[in-house]
Amino acid sequence: MTNNLSRCPHVATIGFISKEDYSNATEAEKCEKCDCIGPHLWLCLREGCLFVGCGTGKEKNDHSSDHEKEKAHPLQFNLTTKRVWCYVCNQEVRLNNDPSLELSFLDRSIVPTKSSKLLNNSGQVINEIEESSSNQSVNHQNQYEKCFEPTLFELEHTDTTDFTRGISGLYNLGNTCYMNSALQALSNCVPLTSYFLDCIPFIGINSYRRVNGDLSNMKSNGRLVKAYFKFIESMWTKPLQGRQSHVINPSSIAAEIRSINPSFRSYTQQDAQEFLRCFMDELHSEMRLVKYYADEKHRSESSSTDNSQCDVIVSNLNGESEYETCNSGSTSSSDDYSNDDDLNKYSSINEIKEYSKKKKFYQDKYDKLSRTDSGVSLNRNKCDKKVKESISNKKFKMSNSIISSIFDGSIQSQIECLTCNRRSSTIETFQDLSLPIPSREQLEKFHAIQCGNDEQLFLKNQEIYDNNSNSWMSWFYSLFKNLWTLNIWGPPLTLQDCLQAFFQADELTGDNMYSCEKCQKLRNGMKYCKVVELPEVLCIHLKRFRHDSMIYTKIGSYVSFPLVDLDMRSFIHKDCKSTIHLYDLFSLIVHYGRAGSGHYITYALNNLNQQWYEYDDENVRQVDTAIVQNAEAYVLFYRKKEPNISETYETIRHLMSRDQDSLLSFYISRSWINRLFYFAEPGPITNNDFLCKHGGVQPDYWSVINDLVCPVHESVWQYLFEKYGGCSVCNILYPCRICQLDDENLKCRQRSERKTFLQVSLINTVIIVIIENFII
Repeated sequence: MTNNLSRCPHVATIGFISKEDYSNATEAEKCEKCDCIGPHLWLCLREGCLFVGCGTGKEKNDHSSDHEKEKAHPLQFNLTTKRVWCYVCNQEVRLNNDPSLELSFLDRSIVPTKSSKLLNNSGQVINEIEESSSNQSVNHQNQYEKCFEPTLFELEHTDTTDFTRGISGLYNLGNTCYMNSALQALSNCVPLTSYFLDCIPFIGINSYRRVNGDLSNMKSNGRLVKAYFKFIESMWTKPLQGRQSHVINPSSIAAEIRSINPSFRSYTQQDAQEFLRCFMDELHSEMRLVKYYADEKHRSESSSTDNSQCDVIVSNLNGESEYETCNSGSTSSSDDYSNDDDLNKYSSINEIKEYSKKKKFYQDKYDKLSRTDSGVSLNRNKCDKKVKESISNKKFKMSNSIISSIFDGSIQSQIECLTCNRRSSTIETFQDLSLPIPSREQLEKFHAIQCGNDEQLFLKNQEIYDNNSNSWMSWFYSLFKNLWTLNIWGPPLTLQDCLQAFFQADELTGDNMYSCEKCQKLRNGMKYCKVVELPEVLCIHLKRFRHDSMIYTKIGSYVSFPLVDLDMRSFIHKDCKSTIHLYDLFSLIVHYGRAGSGHYITYALNNLNQQWYEYDDENVRQVDTAIVQNAEAYVLFYRKKEPNISETYETIRHLMSRDQDSLLSFYISRSWINRLFYFAEPGPITNNDFLCKHGGVQPDYWSVINDLVCPVHESVWQYLFEKYGGCSVCNILYPCRICQLDDENLKCRQRSERKTFLQVSLINTVIIVIIENFII
């Protein structure tokens, strides 16, 4: 951990600097020698000097260092990070320095300065980004503590009221028990619910405003996301006085689902699992974030730089993409932007030249920036090494959402040719496992294999009985087999049996022979299936309904399932990187009745009081675990057995209280903090969801940046980084001007295209319209 105490005797040279002098230096926003625009600007603390110089780390442009060499003014103050650096001692000077450091002009409630002006080459203001008022005056310590008090985690440890959140019933809108059961099951999925409560700006909401702490007044392109957010908010954050539960009307969710999928528009009974698939697919579509990574050329160039960072951009797009390796280095290529040649057919030559000129100007400026300050030692060698280990040679989905982060797993299917022994494999993503319910003959085979030598005895006796069909032994064997099949006698059917039936090797013979590319013929083969990536939440669907020609039947066999410690170790691939293989049940959907009719209910574990509840439309009651275990499960939701987070939480709290005098903030995405508390395996630290590929904040997120990030002290960052790894340090927040120029140019081009289309549409001719986004 970083030592909090500094001993710099040169603090005695600090003169009096008024708040007005400090404000003038901050508003200047440029170096006095080269007119370099921030954020790396340093203010000399010698009385009467007030020199502002740049400190980009480049020898020819490091005027702050040059000033110290010429004037012998060792102490300089970074206008962005609020840190003091002594060039003579070659160290940071902290507030608890010996002797003490007094900065009368500094207001600790001020967050790092963020320039809102966008300048062209001539220094004229061409645009402004509106700066959030909350960015101007924030109490840091309260903000630190608030970030590490996630809603559910806070309620679990501090809520002393009699009301238990999450136990509200749902009105039946007419054979909508299938929807109610699915919503209740998802409502008790802690990783998903906590995300909706704590990470509102990340769920696809374009803009929202806080009005006395109320987040309901928001605008969203994803109407289903908005409806589900209001449902979660009513379920978990609005207690009623004097009542243990209340009933919620899910009509808004029903209306959105019916508009999306016509099969749910009728008032007939539907399948709960089909509703789950439709519902979760639509949530994923509305909340997904598309990430762009630099190519291999840029990766090789950036691997030699010291200031490595995750160069990804996140934007709310709708396209699906393939897998690509994440880059851990900075790039300066313009290939990622819109091709200027393509713009010629939409805009004038002067507009293109002006746009290219602006973009090149700001690209040159940002290429000189680093996510960390050149004058502050942050043990970068250790950080860069760990960044490369945790990010390089790693594949990330380019289009993901909280749905895919929680429910997505991967299965590798491998086929082996029994003639040439050639193996081919494919990896597929799954959000649930649809398990067959094995027959008693299959179950008999599984247990016989497990019994080892007893299998040969069983097969030998079966052969004897078949050869003596007229004997009394044949009659006894037939009775024994019937009792076994009817589950009156024999081993019970378990969830492990269903998993074994799903993952067992299949023989590809007869009409199902394998087309071998090496043999160029149809060959007998063996198909194997293993899990290569375990999801955070494992959704298991038991195939209870069967379609045979015109007959629709239900398999009513009881399948026993564990409430805790479902072990997936025997079904994972050798290359699976998941270290946690045990799962605990938190909800299940039960179907009573026959095929084509019946009723759905849900049993769910409340995370706040660790009690099981039965959700039957409007009715909610607490039940014992024995009732849950005897239920006829249809869909089961298991969550990874999470380690004890309390130790990590207490360590963070201790470090925050110890380092209250620290002026520098390290920023971590609020979505990753949410993963830290509610995911068993949160993964490496990432800020890719609010930073663009140039290292700045995306323009769309700038106005709400304080709601997207968690500021932490340096010691907290070091602790989390050493424990989980992750991307590079982020201690400077500034809006990306290049991305803003690109967005403005795109909007300008769209307006021009629309104007041209409307003009052409007035002509009485046949027009063929080609949408550029659909051209591959």
